[in-house]
Amino acid sequence: VSGQVLMQNDNHVGGDAFITYTFAADGDYVISVRDARYIGNTKYVYCLKISDRPHAHAVFPMAVQRGQSQPVKIVGHQLGANDAATVSADESATIGWDSHIVTADGGPTNPVPILITDTPQVIAEDGNHAADAATPLTLPVGVSGRFTENDQSHRFTFEAQKDHFFRFDIHAHRLGLALDATVEIQDAAGKKLMVGDDGLQ
Repeated sequence: VSGQVLMQNDNHVGGDAFITYTFAADGDYVISVRDARYIGNTKYVYCLKISDRPHAHAVFPMAVQRGQSQPVKIVGHQLGANDAATVSADESATIGWDSHIVTADGGPTNPVPILITDTPQVIAEDGNHAADAATPLTLPVGVSGRFTENDQSHRFTFEAQKDHFFRFDIHAHRLGLALDATVEIQDAAGKKLMVGDDGLQ
C-alpha cells in the first residue's frame, strides 16, 4: 500500500461526503473517514454506506402527476449505457414526496425522492434564463428544472391578481440534492419584489 490518495470528497451535500470510484487494478485499499476539522466530539457520529449498485441522486423531472406515467432521466453514477426510466403514478397513489427505486441498465438504484401530485407539471428547458425567453406558466403549477451550465437562471412569467396568495417553494437541498437555490419575484418592469434564500420570507 503506497498511501497515495486516489480520491477524496468533503461537503457533497451539507457536511456529507460522497465518492464513486472505479478501481484500475486489483489490490488492497484503505478508506479513511475523519472530521474535517480534526476535533473530536461524541456528537460526531456517522454511517458509511458502501455499495456496488447504481446510485441515483435524483430523477428528472422529479414530479409525476397522479394518474400519469412520466419518462425520466436518472441523475447518478454507474447507471450503465441507458439512464432512462419511466415512473408511473396510478389514481390511487398517495399525494406527496415518497422514495422510489428506479431501474437503470446497471440494475435497481437506491430509493430517490419523487413527488406525486395532482398539480399540472412542466419542465424548465435550457435557454429560458433571459427575461425575453421566460417560460409562461399558468398557476398553480409544478416545475422541474436543472442547471447544466455556469451562470444559468430559469425565468418564468405568470399572471397574478391583487391580494391573491401563492407559495413558491423550492425542493432540492432538503431532499439531499446539492443545489443551493434562490428564488426571486419581479414585476413586469424587472423590479425585485421579494427574494427567498435559505429561510422563510
